Amino acid sequence: MVICIKILGMKKLALLIRLVFYQSLLFGCQRPLDKEDLLGTRKQDYSSSLGDLVGKNWEKEIELSKKQGRKPNYIRALIKSFGLSYFIFGLFAFVEQCVFRICMPVFLGYLIRSFNKAPGTSSSEGYFWALGIVLCTLGILMVHHPFFYGVQCNGMKIRIASCSLVYRKALRLSTKALGQTTIGQLVNLLSNDVSRFDTSVIFIHYLWIGPAQLTWEKCFQD
Repeated sequence: MVICIKILGMKKLALLIRLVFYQSLLFGCQRPLDKEDLLGTRKQDYSSSLGDLVGKNWEKEIELSKKQGRKPNYIRALIKSFGLSYFIFGLFAFVEQCVFRICMPVFLGYLIRSFNKAPGTSSSEGYFWALGIVLCTLGILMVHHPFFYGVQCNGMKIRIASCSLVYRKALRLSTKALGQTTIGQLVNLLSNDVSRFDTSVIFIHYLWIGPAQLTWEKCFQD
């Protein structure tokens, strides 16, 4: 089974198996995890592939900016390259924060009220609300970790693609331009600046999830 999983890789694994990280649990139950248990790098995750993808969109962005009379925006090229997958993983966070996180305290309130023997509350109603709390907890587990895994993978791809483009640009620089650019600047770009993508992509979704969650909570208060 372990050999089959390593051969098939992440692309051909069933959705449920990928959702619960079954392959990692299977390896971990047999022995401590090590680097040999990691799956091979997918072709679409190679720096050459990611650099080509963002590079093409960046060239299109330059042409479009010239027609529209504005400065080219690197963020637009990144959105064209990874925007769809990034938005899909954002829906995971939306479901977690606006469904499970809100429904859980509501169910808890009804559960406490059932213990107080409020009028019109049956004895079996408490089990129903307790089941709702359990299902919300399981739902959070099913969407929270895939969300963080997905957005961090997107951040990794953006970082790798950006490093690839910086490296390609450095190879095309003239001798005069290289004289004006220090090695420290390049090292700082490749080691420090691009690493911001790994963390910033996690929190961007909460800029629109927060207002949506606040609006949804107001409905319960009313």
